[in-house]
Amino acid sequence: MADWTELSNTAVGVGGLPSGATITALRDNPIAIAEGAPNAPPLSLRALGTLVAGDVLRVRNPGEYTWTNSASFGTALGYSFIQFGTVRMSGEYKRNNSTSTFQLTRTRRNVETILQTFTFVNSSYLPWAYDVDVQPADTIKVQVKSGSTGSITYLLNTTISTDGAFDIWPIESNPSASQEFTGNTW
Repeated sequence: MADWTELSNTAVGVGGLPSGATITALRDNPIAIAEGAPNAPPLSLRALGTLVAGDVLRVRNPGEYTWTNSASFGTALGYSFIQFGTVRMSGEYKRNNSTSTFQLTRTRRNVETILQTFTFVNSSYLPWAYDVDVQPADTIKVQVKSGSTGSITYLLNTTISTDGAFDIWPIESNPSASQEFTGNTW
């Protein structure tokens, strides 16, 4: 880890001749900030970039998610954000033999808000998409509930997309080990 060096105004003043220690500090201080060195100024979360909804895939739960419970919702994709901005949530849905319910929720400051909900009866996959405003520590969940005992609800290729200008940084991802990050530079 690089060390943070406090530079005085005289060390970098106009007309002055910088010392070797000043040049080293000018080289190392940005690295020390990024690494969180002791006494270095902290990074702002805004430094990670503001997300803009778009069609560049960033996170996905590939394949088919199935849920058979009619008493509670199952979570096909859950994601906690560290950045500000807007993301596009999308995927496809169907059911096998009864009306099912879809919901998209956002939890912010321990308050869960249903952003989108609908019931469906289609037996072929249909697309859905919704742009969601996010802030650091928000958690977005894509959930489904079967309409009756023995019925099956399906979600396919549930995704999070942006315009691709910035990487999407996770706090944590839940609940699926099959969740994939894609298109990021890290």
